[in-house]
Amino acid sequence: MIVNVRTKDDLLILLRNRESGNWKVGATSEPKLTKVRVFNWDATQVLKGDYDPTNSIRDNSNRLIIGINNCRIENFEPAGSWAGFFGAATVVYTEEVSIQNHGFNKIGIVRGNYVGPMTKSEVDDYFERLKKEILLRGLNKIVFQGGGTISIPDFFSEWCNQNGVDILILNEDELNRLYHQDNDLLFEETIFDIIG
Repeated sequence: MIVNVRTKDDLLILLRNRESGNWKVGATSEPKLTKVRVFNWDATQVLKGDYDPTNSIRDNSNRLIIGINNCRIENFEPAGSWAGFFGAATVVYTEEVSIQNHGFNKIGIVRGNYVGPMTKSEVDDYFERLKKEILLRGLNKIVFQGGGTISIPDFFSEWCNQNGVDILILNEDELNRLYHQDNDLLFEETIFDIIG
């Protein structure tokens, strides 16, 4: 899961310290974090990298100072703004998906099938986070590996239909043949332009 935060802090200082400011991050969300994006207030630049649990600490107010490895600052210039993607929230979680470019299609790929016990609320939360990531990345197709026990909720299918996002469900062999993992863009190669 990716934690996205909006800050008035100087991104260069955060880059030098390899950490974010202190943020309200739930104790149940913290173990699920894999990536970090810290946007400047105007959402024109972003500090992104890997979540570093060994260098993340809670302050006296129980807010999390997020440690970040392999971080860099990049320009952020999609259509829209922070509020357009995330509303008034300053901390937003999105789902990490693999990204591939195929011609003019920017495709998100959800590998693995989800088979464990998940409540309806957990499933809905997952697909809400996925919607935000689709918007942020400007995806026009999302590909799922089929065969799991969790169905795609109607609200997600309807949202994709309204937003011009195609849904494709493939078995593992088809997924590997059409969207081989070797073609995935690295996290640092997707949607942003590296500064300097």
